Amino acid sequence: MEASPASVVPKKDGSVRLVCDFRKLNEWMQRNFYPTHDAKEMVHSVDMPKYKSVFDH
Repeated sequence: MEASPASVVPKKDGSVRLVCDFRKLNEWMQRNFYPTHDAKEMVHSVDMPKYKSVFDH
């Protein structure tokens, strides 16, 4: 794997900013995508509270 190239870029105020191009690293990374659950299914799976207070409204 080769290193991501880094550059120094001038900022508007005259100082410099170090920036890296991580596109090669992003191509190399293995991404794990996990399916999300249906929101209605998740709401129905939550148990009802035993007690309810005036702050719950």
